Amino acid sequence: MERLVFFALLALLQQGGAANVKHLPEIVHQETAEEREVAGQITVHCPSQPSQALDHLLLYLSAQDSLEGQVEQLKNRTDSLDGQLQQLAQQELAETEADLKATVEALQATVSSQDSIIQQQTATLQQLQGTLQQLEATNQQQASSLQQLEATN
Repeated sequence: MERLVFFALLALLQQGGAANVKHLPEIVHQETAEEREVAGQITVHCPSQPSQALDHLLLYLSAQDSLEGQVEQLKNRTDSLDGQLQQLAQQELAETEADLKATVEALQATVSSQDSIIQQQTATLQQLQGTLQQLEATNQQQASSLQQLEATN
C-alpha cells in the first residue's frame, strides 16, 4: 500500500495542474503493471504549482483512514454487542430453566397430591363397598326373618 501511495503521489506531482484523481488508478496500473519491483532511477519533474488532484488524493487518503477507524470502531462495537447478546441469552436461558424447574416441581407436587387424594378415595370406596355388603347381608337376614314371621302367622 505504501508503494502504491508513493506512485500515486509521484504521478500527481508529475502531472501538476493537469492531474486528475479519476485517472489515478490507470496511472498507477501503468507504472506498476510491467514489473513488481521498480529498478533504476526515477526522475520526477514537479511543476511550480501543485495540482488540486494532490489535495484531493490527500483528502481521499485522510477520509480512508477515518473510515478505517470508524470500521474498527464498528467492529469493536459489534463484538461488544455480540458479547452482551450472548450474556443476555445465557441469563434468559438460566431464568427459563429455573422457571421450568419450578413448574415441574409444582406439577410433581400436584400429581403427588392428586395421587394421595385418589388413594384416599379408593380406600373410602372400598369401605363403602364393605358397608354395602354388610347392608345387603343384613337386608337378606331381615328378609329371611320376615319370611319366617309370615310363615308362622
